Order: sequence, then structure tokens, then C-alpha cells
Amino acid sequence: MSLDALIHGAAPPASGIDNNTTLIGPLEPLGYRAYLRGPMGLDLIPLHQDILAVCTGLLKLEEMLKREKLDREIGITLSVQDPGLWNRFGAIDILSDVYYFATGSSINLKVIPAKIINVEPHIEVISPKSITLFSGGLDSYSGVLSAKKHFGGTFGCFINHSTTVPLVVKDLTDNELNELGIKTVEFHMQHNREMIQQLRGFCYIVAGSILALRLGTPNLVVSECGITKFQPPLLPSDVVTKTTHPFVVSQAKSLLDALYGKSPNIYEPNKGLTKAEIIANLDDPEPVRKTHSCRSNRWAAQEITQCGRCYGCLIKYSGELVAMNHSITKWACDILKEDIGSPCGWNAKHRLTSKSMLEAFQLLRFARDIVDDSLSPWTRESIDEFHNQDLFRRFGMDVIAAIHILYESGGVGRNRYLKKWHDESLEIVTPDQIDERIAEVRERRFKPIY
Repeated sequence: MSLDALIHGAAPPASGIDNNTTLIGPLEPLGYRAYLRGPMGLDLIPLHQDILAVCTGLLKLEEMLKREKLDREIGITLSVQDPGLWNRFGAIDILSDVYYFATGSSINLKVIPAKIINVEPHIEVISPKSITLFSGGLDSYSGVLSAKKHFGGTFGCFINHSTTVPLVVKDLTDNELNELGIKTVEFHMQHNREMIQQLRGFCYIVAGSILALRLGTPNLVVSECGITKFQPPLLPSDVVTKTTHPFVVSQAKSLLDALYGKSPNIYEPNKGLTKAEIIANLDDPEPVRKTHSCRSNRWAAQEITQCGRCYGCLIKYSGELVAMNHSITKWACDILKEDIGSPCGWNAKHRLTSKSMLEAFQLLRFARDIVDDSLSPWTRESIDEFHNQDLFRRFGMDVIAAIHILYESGGVGRNRYLKKWHDESLEIVTPDQIDERIAEVRERRFKPIY
């Protein structure tokens, strides 16, 4: 199977792939001039095309190897237009290292010459002051706005590998960002199955960096909040996202430095913030209801786009409550408020059960263990590694405060389990401490840092 077919999402051979498979294919200009959309016409030089194709090819490889359940070393041969460059400056080692870190699997990468492609660079008139990775989620939406404020301008960079999320991005771009003079450039990648793909963030950062270099701006903004960027394992066997882990970010920069001789300055303004603090720092929080933070994107085209049950939805929901005293997002399943037996999901026949609340139970226990200083050793070590004790304590207080708003201050919560959890939480924190945390958020004592 060729890498060209791999990049463009062709199905694997009927017999599958095995640990001895070598994927070979020329990186001809199939992809990124045709697959790059934005407010201007862009041509990418051959090196840019090679970098993007190799990174997205490895992302597709991750999906295929997970599907085939292969965990031993596999040989990959890539054709690029200057193999000496990739070998001479360590690019192959960088890719191998980040692939192993992100997936736990080893790959043996080799490069061979590809057909030389001559591209006449297209000189742009418009040069933004920054590029901000934009996914349609809450964090990236806030990042686009704060980047414009900080740098005096930005372009959103949307990496499209979904069939439905582009509708969310288009809505936010057309109805919110364009009015503020913010344009969005769109990279197309292969459409992937719904699964955790650890190389996703690496590809995003590389693509955003290439766009920044192509448009002549030295600044790239990656605005994921600290709670998901540094998400610790709650159990020893937990698989947590590493999409913007510090090592992944540094390897993306190293790849550009090795191959291109320079890389943009990468800013992470939200890495010290909780979801509640991000929402509170928005001048107009109303568009938050349009942002998509749900783990699943299958419902992104529906009127109600958020499941309400997953970790991403739950921390957005609690953040809205603490920042605004109410939630403005429509949830398919309002787990934090409704009781067992209530309608739950897009099908009217589905009902909320205790099984529906598994991720909510995990989040609630995590929050209380943080505040009560009773975290497991493996969770504590992950938080301590990057000195995020205060960040996660504030997050724990956000979750407690959100439930307090529903079950004490607002009195609208009806879930029997959450009512019991709330009452027990008041044994470790006082209402005055909860009120102080809410005031801390709403007074914007913690802000994005550039």
C-alpha cells in the first residue's frame, strides 16, 4: 500500500497490514495546494508539502495500527524530495521519537528520493500578525480572540479531518469571527475514525507552523486549557490525551528547526487556566454555546451538538456554571442536573442511568480528591511533574462550585447521586470557600498569559 493512498484515506488491503509492512509512495503534489483553503490562494514549497504529507501519513498510520492492533516495530519507507536533508539534521529521529512517545509503538523510518516538484512561490499581500490553531472548541475560540487582542491580529488555522465539525467552525467564523476581522484558513486532512489519536496535536502544530512560516508571521498560538493539556491519569491504566503535551510541542518545533532552519514562536496562553477562567475572560460569552468540546463529533450537525456525558462536556458545563451562574449550552443529556430515569440523549426513548454517569463519577471523585489532598500517587506524580498543583486545585474547586450552584444556590439540581456528593463535599470545603472561588473566576484574577 502506498503512502499516497495512506494519506488520502484509502482502505488497507483486504489481508490487513502486518509488522513487516513497508509503505512506499512518492509525495507528489496531490495534496496540499488542492487541499488548502482560505481567504487567499496559497502555494506551498516542496519541503512544506513533504513535511505535511509525512506528518499526516503518520497520523493515518496510527489509526491503521490501532485498528490492526499492532504493537511491535514496523518498517516505514517514505519518499521525500531531499532525503539527505531529513537524515542530516535528525528529522527522522524526531519523528520516530514523537511517534513512540505518543503511541507507545516503534517505527523504523527510512527516506528515499521522490520526484522533484518545482513550485513558484505565490507572494501574499496579507500577512497576519499571528496564526491561532482553531478547532471550533471553546479553548481555540478563546485563543483566536485573545491572540487578536494581544498581537493586534490573527488568522485561525482549522485542520479539517471530520465530516461534521467544519459546520461548527463555519458558523463561528461566519457569524462571530468575520465580524471582528478574523479570517480562517483551512487545511484538509484524511477523515479519521472517532478514536483518541495522540499524533493529532503534533500534526496540528506542524501545519500551523508551516502556515505561519508561509505567511511570514513569527507567532503561532496553541490555546488548549491547562486541565486538558496536562490531564493526568486517574487510574494506572488510563490512556490520557497527549495532543499538546510539552514534549509533543517541543518536537514539532524541533522538526521545523531541523528541516526549515527556523520555527515560529509558540504561545500557549491558556495552559495556566481552567475552563471556568477561560469563559470568564471572554468579553462576550454568548458564542460559547456554539463551540464544540464534546468528545464525539458525530452530532455536530444536529441542533443539540453536545452529549453532556463525556469528560469534555462535563468540564465545559461546570466551567459555564462557575463563570456565568448558568449553562448556555444545550446538552443532549443533562447529567449534572437531571435524575436517573430522565430523558437522556438524542433518542427520546433513552433514559439516564447510573451507567450513563460513569465519567461524571470519575470527574467528581477526581475533583474532591484534589481538594481533599487524597490523590493517588500516579495522578499526583503527573500533576507535580509540571508544577500544576495550584491549577488543578482551582479546577477541583470549580467542579465543587458548579455542583454547589445547582444544588444549593440555584436549587435546580435533581440528581440523587450528585445531591449526596454535594452534601459530602461540604465536609471538606465551606460555602465561604466556594463563594471565594466563584469570585476569583468572575473577577478575572487569572488571565491568558503570552
